[in-house]
Amino acid sequence: MAKREHRLRASGPRLKLVFGEDDLVGDFVAKRLPIGGFTKSDFGSYSSIGAAVDGALVMGCIYYDHRTVGCEIALAADRPNWCTKGVLAALFAFPFLQCRYERLTLLIGEDNPRAVRLNLGLGFKQEGVLRRGYDGKRDAIMLGMLKEECRWIKNVSRDGW
Repeated sequence: MAKREHRLRASGPRLKLVFGEDDLVGDFVAKRLPIGGFTKSDFGSYSSIGAAVDGALVMGCIYYDHRTVGCEIALAADRPNWCTKGVLAALFAFPFLQCRYERLTLLIGEDNPRAVRLNLGLGFKQEGVLRRGYDGKRDAIMLGMLKEECRWIKNVSRDGW
């Protein structure tokens, strides 16, 4: 897939969405997950969206374990300035509008309360705890979001995405 970038308005440096750079975004996310030795190949088949500021990737989102009703996501970021309404609309429009999924699932290590808070704030709901489900040693907090719960795509049309 050819590299696509979409410019968004942001305060300060120019923020761009990055599409079609799955290897780059996969490496970015895998290196930032708190699981030792994790690589992008551990996601299996995946799609991705990134956000770059001044040409440098600052956030990556991986969509993997695609199933009929949904997929899992992994999100990693270096800086908070990626988190704009436009980026969030794109991150959620892809699975819910383009792929027509009904739900997203997200696993976070129990020792990462900051990530849990961020994702609860985005609209995910805690659905359970998977004992030793994160890396075989730590429990995983399982979060989920249904399409109708996603406030980020309310004003985004499937065709406009």
